[in-house]
Amino acid sequence: MSIIDELQKAARHGNNEQVKQLIAKGANIHECDTARLTALHRATANGHIAVMTTLIEAGADINSEEDLGRTPIYCACQNGLLPAVNFLIENRADVNRPRKNGRSPLYAAAANGHILVVETLLNAGALVDLPSSTGCSPLYAASQEGHVAVVEHLIGAGADAKRRNNDGSTALHVASWCGRIAVIQSLIDAKVDVDAQDDSGKTPLHEACLAKNVSVIRMLIDAGADVNRQDKKGCTPLFFASSVVCQPAVRILLSNGARPQLASIRPPFSPLQVACFIGSGEIAKAILQHSPEAAERLPASCTSLAKECLEQVPKQALPMGEDIKDELGAKAQSDDVTDSQLSNSLHSQFKKAGFTCQMSAFQSACSDVMQQIEQKRRDWEDIFVVGSFSEGWGNSLSRLIGKTDVESDIDVAEFFPGRMYHLRGRCRCESVKEEDLVTYDNGHVTVTGLTQPEYGSCLRPAFDFVTAYRCCSYPHVEVVENPNPDSHLSDSLLKSLTQCVRESNCHLVTAAPPGQGGQLLRVSTTFLERLTLRSLSDVQGQLFILLKYLIKKVLSETVNGLKTYHAKSLLFYMLEETAPEDWQPGSLVALTRQALQLLLRNIKSSGKRNSECMPHFFMRDAIVYFKSGH
Repeated sequence: MSIIDELQKAARHGNNEQVKQLIAKGANIHECDTARLTALHRATANGHIAVMTTLIEAGADINSEEDLGRTPIYCACQNGLLPAVNFLIENRADVNRPRKNGRSPLYAAAANGHILVVETLLNAGALVDLPSSTGCSPLYAASQEGHVAVVEHLIGAGADAKRRNNDGSTALHVASWCGRIAVIQSLIDAKVDVDAQDDSGKTPLHEACLAKNVSVIRMLIDAGADVNRQDKKGCTPLFFASSVVCQPAVRILLSNGARPQLASIRPPFSPLQVACFIGSGEIAKAILQHSPEAAERLPASCTSLAKECLEQVPKQALPMGEDIKDELGAKAQSDDVTDSQLSNSLHSQFKKAGFTCQMSAFQSACSDVMQQIEQKRRDWEDIFVVGSFSEGWGNSLSRLIGKTDVESDIDVAEFFPGRMYHLRGRCRCESVKEEDLVTYDNGHVTVTGLTQPEYGSCLRPAFDFVTAYRCCSYPHVEVVENPNPDSHLSDSLLKSLTQCVRESNCHLVTAAPPGQGGQLLRVSTTFLERLTLRSLSDVQGQLFILLKYLIKKVLSETVNGLKTYHAKSLLFYMLEETAPEDWQPGSLVALTRQALQLLLRNIKSSGKRNSECMPHFFMRDAIVYFKSGH
């Protein structure tokens, strides 16, 4: 590790004594790391005041910019680190220095909901309406993210609630699109124009209809929004509600005077024609029941289509292709079929449904791009798309085409800024006090203080957000530090796992064994799991889908307590125990039977410890538990 890498790591972890030693050895405090951040940026982003003091006293530029133009105070504001912000302001940091996209420190604090930082910046002379390069103000950013306390404070400080960005959109437009109920009420109370039109002619009501935000639609109508306002293409809110097939929105609009005869300009489509075109019988029926005369303007062909829509019986989406189920069921019931024949047929059907390593790699790539977009949108590198969508396998049990099952979700982890946990007996950081070490046991650490809970979304596919806390090192990872000489894990996978452990992407999440909630944080191995699942072959991935399906859809009918993580754990042990030559399409049934026998052995061996199921694959001293109350 070079001296600059050592300086960056010490600054990030808050090791002030090591920082002083490295500076004394000649480390260049102005040099950037591979992410183009200086040591002062790293220390500030994690709230290490002592290190910041040392670097500034050594001559670090308090207003230094990295490649994107972010200054240390921008990083502190983005992360909500009030002590660091106060320290930098006291040392005359420029509170209005924007990054290259025009976003100011106030914009960063507002977008992330850091109300105390917002107040501090305004008191220090931050410009309340300083726009980004796209014309978005701090108020716009706070409205988009739903930070109502910040919105109200900015308005109270003189922010222009009617201000438009470069596309003519207002804060009410973006709040309506994002469904920010409390923010919308605050903006309405501030007397904004509820019928303001952006450059395309859309009003906030148009945006709410496009986003299917029914509660917002009601709010805007109650506030006097024009339900028949047309955009520059002639589209009304009813047109958009019909086009996105939102029946509740259609009924609300119709009951509040929406005119279904109003058509778009090019092509000249009415809401009823749109419903017919996309085959939505429910929308067509709602419009015709409310306004039978709407059919008079339809051409004959479209009238016929409307009639078909009204008679249409909604088709239910199949959770798994029925042709696959029927064929496999027929084969399974035949006395003449062998395990090998059934396995080959199953493998063939899996491939037809997209369950291949190539399609898995495609979905993982989509996840990586989504992660990069979110990191750039939030100006925050410690946001990660994790879980089955990112891993490439198991986000859908019906087909692998990049779409998420209705019952599944997309997991997003965000590292909590400024907090680093240090494991007693594993930490190698310098200058960490004994009282700052945490005790690790059974995959968990004991903590004090509040933690951030997971929260989800009502969107489909759903997004589940979890706050994660950095840990300076992993606990003992068996497969890396003491690999089984008989293990069949590939050399390339072991190399990747070893590198991941050494780089320490270790983090803790809010989870605890049964009966101990709120006392412990669980060590997460999600990045190790992702590396492993992304390395799977076709047959290995198909085995995982089979195990997950059996546990989630079949065994759950008679056995209470099994989780889909048990399927993942079984797969990992199978990868370790099964020779490469045994992963054949004709062996799928035998491999499945072997994995289920492994599960049964673990359940029996747990004996009276009825909450424990099996050892964690990566942390063998930890337990994978059954569901609470099983």
